[in-house]
Amino acid sequence: MANQQSRPAGAHYIYHPRSMRAASSFDIMQRLALTGCYELPDLAIPASGRLQRAGAVLGGWRACWALAAQTGLPFTPELAVNGLNNGGFWLPDRVGVGTLPAGLRSAEHWFNTSLHKGDSRRAFETPPLHRYGNSGYNNLPGPGLILLDAALGRGFRVREGAQLQMRLEAWNLLNRANSALPNRIPGLASSDAISHTAAPARQFRLASTLAR
Repeated sequence: MANQQSRPAGAHYIYHPRSMRAASSFDIMQRLALTGCYELPDLAIPASGRLQRAGAVLGGWRACWALAAQTGLPFTPELAVNGLNNGGFWLPDRVGVGTLPAGLRSAEHWFNTSLHKGDSRRAFETPPLHRYGNSGYNNLPGPGLILLDAALGRGFRVREGAQLQMRLEAWNLLNRANSALPNRIPGLASSDAISHTAAPARQFRLASTLAR
C-alpha cells in the first residue's frame, strides 16, 4: 500500500539535503489492530433423532475476526510543469494548509489544489521561473483505511483419526471502499481526484481440508 507514487523518486535540490527531510511514504501516524475469536460450545441435546443431529452440527463452531483501522499515507503535491530547466520535477511554494475539512473531502476533491493568487484559500503557488519551491515532501495526508476480515469454521469427524475442517472466510466484510492516494499534481483537470482503491472489495471463500 505504500507504493502509490506518493512523492517524486529523486531529490529536488541535491545541494540542500535538509530540504528533503520528511515523513516516509509509508508513515502511518495512528493504527488500531484488534483481533478476537469465540468458540461456540457443543450443544448437548439429550433428545434423539433430528434435534440431536442438529445440535451436533450447530455446536462447536469457531468465529474469528480481525479489525484494522489506520490514518492515511502522506503524499507530495508536485507541479505539472518544470520551470527549473533541469529535467527533473518542480515543487510549488506552500502558502496555506492544503488539507480540506473532513466534511468537504471526497473522492473527487481531496485537497486544495488552487494555484491562483487571487484565491485567498489557496495552499500552493507556482514559484518564479528557475527558483525551487518550498513545499517539501509528504506534507499532506491521504485517505484512511478500515478493514474487517472474519472467518467461521469447524471440524467434523468423518472417520476415526480423520477430521474434515470447514471454513468460510471473508475479507473486507464491511465492503468499505478504502480509497488510495489522490492525483497529487495541482493545475490539472484531474487534480486531487482519487481513481482507485487501496484494498479490494468484499470477498468470500469456502475452504475445506482433511486433517489426520
